Amino acid sequence: MEDKKSNDDEWRKISDYSRRPLRSTSTATAQDSQFGSYSDCYLLLGELHSNSHTSDRNHGTMSPPSLQQLLERNRAYTPTHTPSPTIAEMAASGALETRVLIVTCVDPRCEPERFLSIAPWEALAIRAIGGRIEPQIPSILALDTLMNFQELVIIHHTDCGGTYFTKDGVAGVLKERVPDSSDAIDKLKFGDFSDIAGSVKEDLAVWREYPFTSKQLRDNSYGFVFDIKTGELTKVDP
Repeated sequence: MEDKKSNDDEWRKISDYSRRPLRSTSTATAQDSQFGSYSDCYLLLGELHSNSHTSDRNHGTMSPPSLQQLLERNRAYTPTHTPSPTIAEMAASGALETRVLIVTCVDPRCEPERFLSIAPWEALAIRAIGGRIEPQIPSILALDTLMNFQELVIIHHTDCGGTYFTKDGVAGVLKERVPDSSDAIDKLKFGDFSDIAGSVKEDLAVWREYPFTSKQLRDNSYGFVFDIKTGELTKVDP
């Protein structure tokens, strides 16, 4: 119980920190040190995504971009855009013969396209908080009817945000926001977990026991943990 309360307190601390007024490097204070340097972390993430648009950082703005800034980036990008083929065009050329479907976390530190060196359409990835598979199963089933995947891979990662909150902690915040909806909130699932390898095992079991999955993907489903510090994948046996 104490560990659970500690996790909830830590999540609230991080959540409160993320809601602080956004600041540039010149106005950052020692407050940042409780989670490391905000500016340094932002620059490090930028280095990890060296192909991304970096004009805001180059102009000295260390805050994440607003929607308006993103739309401005799109206007700058549009003249350089190369048209993508339609699904019908890809099917005619055999480009839809993708073998592997990956289910992983929405966290930008865990990008299978990067750590698996995946080119477009070599494999497809579905991403959600914690990489939890249960909420994604309807989407996976729909995609599989189109793509006929041969292998399914679940990849969770170290230091996942899903280990920083609990169902009770998130529910508590929501009940403060909407006090009259406690019963509905109690029925929600948020994908929290404490054991990363254990969460992969749970998701493999959920997938393999689901009644509408294909035998091909039930028999050829695998789980891994991605280490954000080393870049290594460690296989998790069911």
